[in-house]
Amino acid sequence: MPVPLRELQKQLLTRPGGDRVMATLLSAVPVHGLDAILEATEAALALGKPSAEHVLYLLAQLKDRAQPKPPTVETALVLQTEPVADVDRYDRLRMNAVIKSALLASPILTSIMVNAASAVGAVQTINGGTHVR
Repeated sequence: MPVPLRELQKQLLTRPGGDRVMATLLSAVPVHGLDAILEATEAALALGKPSAEHVLYLLAQLKDRAQPKPPTVETALVLQTEPVADVDRYDRLRMNAVIKSALLASPILTSIMVNAASAVGAVQTINGGTHVR
């Protein structure tokens, strides 16, 4: 076994369940490769945090750094109108839903809405009930 793994094993075996933690780390070798595990183990030992979780965290950090940056894409598209943030849209949508539910709570207003909606074909029958879209 390589020296960094033996050093980690020595430190882990002083704790309860250290053998299981070491087995967890060794089971990651086929997935990530021995060189990457050794590099992450050395870094964890250098930081004084000898645990399988920390080694796996450092391994993930190393893999993230190894990822190539996505290529830049050239495009002829040009934005003609800058999008405008409409922070009041949610309140308007919510208010429309509140108004609609209040109108549907009134039997008289519901019949007016259903008659008007059926004139434009916006009435659905779901589970035996009438729903206005």
